[in-house]
Amino acid sequence: MHRSILALPLLLTILLVSCQSAQRNETRDENIGPSARDTLTDAAFPANFPRYPLLSSDSIRRGIAAGKIRDGYYHPWLQIGKYGTVNRQTELELIWDLDTLMPAAVTALADYRLRDAESVIADRAARAKLLIITESHTKPEHRVFTRCLLDDLYAAGYRHLGLENLTALPQATGSQPLDSLLQQRGYPVLNHMSGIYPSEPEYGNLLRHAIDLGFQIFAYERNGSSESERDLQQAEHIVAYQQAHPGEKIVCHGGWYHAIETKTEKRPGSGTYWMAWHYRQLTGDDPLTVYQDAMNEKVAEAQKSSPYYTTLQERLEQGGTPLVLIDDEGNLWRGPNGDMPFDIVTVTPPLGSTDQRRGWDGWRCDGRAYGTLSLHETLGGKVDELTFPAIVELRGEFDSAIATPVLATELMDREDERVLRLWKGRYRLRLRDSHGEDLEYVVTL
Repeated sequence: MHRSILALPLLLTILLVSCQSAQRNETRDENIGPSARDTLTDAAFPANFPRYPLLSSDSIRRGIAAGKIRDGYYHPWLQIGKYGTVNRQTELELIWDLDTLMPAAVTALADYRLRDAESVIADRAARAKLLIITESHTKPEHRVFTRCLLDDLYAAGYRHLGLENLTALPQATGSQPLDSLLQQRGYPVLNHMSGIYPSEPEYGNLLRHAIDLGFQIFAYERNGSSESERDLQQAEHIVAYQQAHPGEKIVCHGGWYHAIETKTEKRPGSGTYWMAWHYRQLTGDDPLTVYQDAMNEKVAEAQKSSPYYTTLQERLEQGGTPLVLIDDEGNLWRGPNGDMPFDIVTVTPPLGSTDQRRGWDGWRCDGRAYGTLSLHETLGGKVDELTFPAIVELRGEFDSAIATPVLATELMDREDERVLRLWKGRYRLRLRDSHGEDLEYVVTL
């Protein structure tokens, strides 16, 4: 069954490549129009091909009630910027005694000072072959921080970005993305060709920025290339990619515990272990590993912030960029017992993200020029003709209609005077209301 399912996207990839290969080397002039790659639409894919369109909150709720969307599947909420909704409902359980208040460990925090995580990671990454940084799949700010690192990493010699959640070409051993034109097009699309997580705007922006800088993108996710268990197969793909690019530096971005370097079972008694440990076993190399989802603000009822994070609150600036704890000898804090199985544990100041506010909007760490856009001013009198809620999507002016948006949000009523912050440039703004009204504007920041 699995092989027949995988065969469809593989065939589709071959057809797309054969139809568009003549345009691979063309350059797009932003002042003239789209390239042939930017004309891709849903019509190019079979009717049953998995798609990840942006849905309104009402549509998501109806889908959950009808059993068409799994309750607890938070990705559709993130696609439309409902960060507060997601943060209030889900958090990964804290382990490594991060949820246990130990007075001596709290006192020991005074021996550490907070330093900018970007500069510390960039400095240590310069001496590594492989950097593995992981995210919470429910926190787009983790994708933003990886994006922020890319300029420094490129300057340090990194040229390749591997992504766990980018759809891999089935059964291939070379870590090719199923989306064979991603590199040339410069952005992912809202279906299985690119993958589920790349259909979230900040994941898409991570890819956009990496490609703009000159990173080569590869997909190291399990794809049936061997009989190996998932994390071992991921490690096999990374090693094979390294061997195909000898001496070149690689950064890999994945989820949560895949960066665990120690021989830690994924589930007690499973006999399976995490990707970073397998990588060490296969190569003898010690990767630099970064974990982002422990020392940060947690507002869900089921999992509150670590008491060690709470202890640091008065030293943290609301909305600031990620930090690390480091002592006078250069040792990094790795949990109350010093045994977290990562080299670096970031500390993210409280962001206060809501359904109308991205808490990381004040970050200035990716080297790009930013501008602001008032939706109320852009829409003018049209706002009085809309039926709410309404979905707002912003794409590059000539991007495909199914490109992952650079930014997306949901307006709940005509009094919502949202001001958006995004990269300077020309954009196509699309607004869809709950009665099917569909408006488009071209805006310049």
